[in-house]
Amino acid sequence: MTQRDTAVNAVVSCVAVILVCTILAACGKADHYLYIAKNQTMKNMFCDCPAGFSPTSDFLKCSRESVVAPSKPSNPSPIVRGDDDGQSYYTSALFLADADGNSNWPFQTKGKYFDGTHPYVVDSTKSLLAFNGIQLSDPAFSFWRSRVVGNNRVSIQGANDNQWYTKTFCIDLPNPKNYLIHVGADNNYRVKIDGKEFADCTTSDTCFSSAILYNQSFSAGKHLVELKYVNLGAQGAVWFEVFDNTFNDAKNARRDSDLNVVYSSKSLLGDFWDYTNEICPDGYAYDVCSKDKKCSKLEYQDCR
Repeated sequence: MTQRDTAVNAVVSCVAVILVCTILAACGKADHYLYIAKNQTMKNMFCDCPAGFSPTSDFLKCSRESVVAPSKPSNPSPIVRGDDDGQSYYTSALFLADADGNSNWPFQTKGKYFDGTHPYVVDSTKSLLAFNGIQLSDPAFSFWRSRVVGNNRVSIQGANDNQWYTKTFCIDLPNPKNYLIHVGADNNYRVKIDGKEFADCTTSDTCFSSAILYNQSFSAGKHLVELKYVNLGAQGAVWFEVFDNTFNDAKNARRDSDLNVVYSSKSLLGDFWDYTNEICPDGYAYDVCSKDKKCSKLEYQDCR
């Protein structure tokens, strides 16, 4: 090999090194294929979705959003703080309803108490959800009761009795996993998630005496929650929260700092209810999170 050939090879090698370094530097950018491949499993990378659906941000599900124009919302009413009843039966005893993997929505709080404190909770097939509750004697009971009706309570209410109020909000879940949903009301509530009926309690003698914690799995990304509430007289309150916690975390909670709160209805204080009459078709929710405030339906399917 001549001295000239050696020099040329050295130049080529240097250029190659520069190119490799440049490519590797580009791999650090979030929009680069190699970066994505490094941070997602190959299975997730090739999520094949039905027509009209797109992969979610975590590549674990397919999603589609449909929108229609709402009918004119009624005049909004202010959201005020929920009442503290103070009576012995207004206990908000905690019922941990194990709904993990159960897609038979809605879950319904039914009938009289089966153990003196907790009502029945069934899914849409009328199957009883497993009970993992907190009894009056449990140390965590006073914490959960004070969370709903104490000085630091998370409950809210509308202005007038015998009137259904609706508030829609969006929750952005960072990871696909199980979350705990905390819900209850004095007197009745209905909850839709992504336009689908999730849970309700319309039996006024049990709704406010037991708070429900549903263990439920959700995909990552945006989810629309529609909370409906009616007070039938005297004290009134409704609450809805999402926790990134386990059942054991809830049972062992003694203070707010023991919980990882993803969303709480307490944040709605000072806001306004969206409407008091139905304004969206079945399966849709009033998406106040979007700029145009349309009726939105979010649908999810598995990757093929």
